Amino acid sequence: MHAYLITGSDAQARQEYIQNRLAELTVNPVDMVLCRPEGEHIGIADIRAFTKRLLFAPYQSKHTAGIIYDAWRMTDEAQNALLKTLEEPPPHAILFLSAAGSDDLLPTIVSRCSTVAIQTANPDKEIAQSDLVQTLNSLSCGQRLTLLEPFTKDQETARAWLETSIAQIRHNMLDHIRRDTPDSQSGDEARLLTLLLKAYRDINGNINPKLAIETRLLSF
Repeated sequence: MHAYLITGSDAQARQEYIQNRLAELTVNPVDMVLCRPEGEHIGIADIRAFTKRLLFAPYQSKHTAGIIYDAWRMTDEAQNALLKTLEEPPPHAILFLSAAGSDDLLPTIVSRCSTVAIQTANPDKEIAQSDLVQTLNSLSCGQRLTLLEPFTKDQETARAWLETSIAQIRHNMLDHIRRDTPDSQSGDEARLLTLLLKAYRDINGNINPKLAIETRLLSF
């Protein structure tokens, strides 16, 4: 298997797992091809550029490692563009896709990867993310600031928390659609998802993570 889908926990834990695997494989940074969303999505042009670079043989390692962070942000067109590489990867290439879960990826993508599920290291953090709509609705503005404080201490922590929260809400919404079951929170979930995506965009635009998250979520 030349492709691995790393799921679960948070973005930082998944990134650390990938880094450890790359260290085990002794992949030099010069032989790593990275793909991250620059906006809200990873588009087909991004994936085409990514797969094109994977064709080049490694310079200082046995493998060329391709890593797609926030893989769940790939559009369907981008995922379809990745399929050929997953089906017939260059012999020197090894791929890692990082996502909170597999639900937002096409089944054809998931089936062509070996899935590695990372366990959540911090139960309190998971609780804060798992039912965010109800939690925020039950808190005053001051209590919200206290809740959000651990997730806004730096850009990487804020980005990881937002990625997992966004993925969780999307999973909940998709699950209700698949089951065709009504949900009294669906409107709140959609509104919160929009605010989280805006906060994520703000942070990627180098706005202070504390300011970005608090500004968006205090208005929920």
